Amino acid sequence: MLQIKFFFQKAKKILLESNILLILSIFILFLGFSARIKEMSIYESGGDDRVHQDAVLTFLDGNSPYDFTVEGFENLDEDTSTEKGYAYFPAILYIYTILYKISQIFLNGPYIMHLFYRLPGVLAHLFVGILLIKYFYSQKKPDKLAMFYTVFYWTFDYFFLARSSLARFDALPVLFLFLAVSNLQKSDIKAGIFFSISVLFKTFSVILFPLFIFKSKKPLKFLFWGFLTAFIFSLPFITSWDNLVTYIHGALFVHSERYVQGRPFLYYLSYLFSLELIQIISFNFYSIGSIVFGWVFLVINKIGKFFEDNFTISIFPFLIFYLITPVLNRTFLLWWIPFLLVGSYNFFKGKWKFCFYLVTGLMLSLIHISEPTRPY
Repeated sequence: MLQIKFFFQKAKKILLESNILLILSIFILFLGFSARIKEMSIYESGGDDRVHQDAVLTFLDGNSPYDFTVEGFENLDEDTSTEKGYAYFPAILYIYTILYKISQIFLNGPYIMHLFYRLPGVLAHLFVGILLIKYFYSQKKPDKLAMFYTVFYWTFDYFFLARSSLARFDALPVLFLFLAVSNLQKSDIKAGIFFSISVLFKTFSVILFPLFIFKSKKPLKFLFWGFLTAFIFSLPFITSWDNLVTYIHGALFVHSERYVQGRPFLYYLSYLFSLELIQIISFNFYSIGSIVFGWVFLVINKIGKFFEDNFTISIFPFLIFYLITPVLNRTFLLWWIPFLLVGSYNFFKGKWKFCFYLVTGLMLSLIHISEPTRPY
C-alpha cells in the first residue's frame, strides 16, 4: 500500500514539476485547432454568410451596407427571416473584405468565400488558448494543472463538442476583451484600444465598460484611445450626418427592434414562478436591463469592494446579462468562458482551489445536459 502511495506521489511530482502538462496543453490546443480547420473545410454556406458577402460587395462598390440593414429591421414585423442585413460595427467587415480580395486574386474567384467566414474565429479561438497558457505559465508559481484544465475547457467548449460546429467570429471580440482586461491597470492605451476593437466586433463587451472606467489609472486616457480607435475604424461610414445616423442605427440601435430569440433564461424563470415575464414587461426593459444591471453591480462592487481581481469581477456582469437578456443564442455562452475560468481560479486559488474545478465543471456539465446534439 505504501509503495502504491509513493508511486502516485512521485508521478504527481513529475507531472507538476516537469513540462509535461505544458506540452499536453499545447497539443490539446493545436488538436482543437486542427479539428476546427477540418470542420471549416466541410462547412456549407448559410444565410448569415450571404448577408456578410452582400455587405462586402456593397462596401467594395463604395456604398454603405447599413442602408439595407436599417431598412431590413424596419420591416421586422412583416418579414421574420434572419437575413436582415449587416448589423455589426465594421471590424469583421474589414476582415471579410480582405479575405474576399485574397480569394479573388489567389484562389480564382469568390466561390470559396464561405469557407473563409469561419477562419477569423478559428484563429482567434487558437490565440485565446495561447493567452490562457501564457497567463497561467507566467505566474510566479505556474499552476500547470489549472493551465491544462483551462485550455482543455476552452478548446473543446460545449458548442463544439455537442454539435461539431463552429461559432462564426465570436472568439474575436472575446480575444480582444481578454487582452483589454489583461492590460487593465497596466496600460490605459492598450486597454482602450483592445476594448474598443472588441466592441467593434460585437457590442456585448460594453457590459464591462464601467470596470475599465473604475480600474484605469487615468480613465480619460483610456476613453481617448478607445474613442480614437472607434473613430478611425468608422471613418468610411461617417462622411456626412445622414451616413453617421444610418451607421449608428444600423450597427447598434436596430438590435432594440429584435424579438425574443434563442433560449433566454426568462422562459425558465417564467415557468418556475408561473409568470409571463416577457408579456408583463416590455422587451426593451430586458434588453437594456441585461446591460444596465451589470453596470449597477460594478458600481456596487466599486463602493463595497467585494471583489478586487478584474477577471473575477467580470464574471458577474456576464452572468446578469445571461439571466436577463431576451436574446440568448447558444454561441453567447462562449463569450464568458475565459473570464469564468481565470476569474474563478483567481477567486478560489489557495486552500479552496478544488472549488475552481467543481464550480466550472458543474457549469459546463449543466450546459451540456441542456444542449441537444442535433445541428441548428
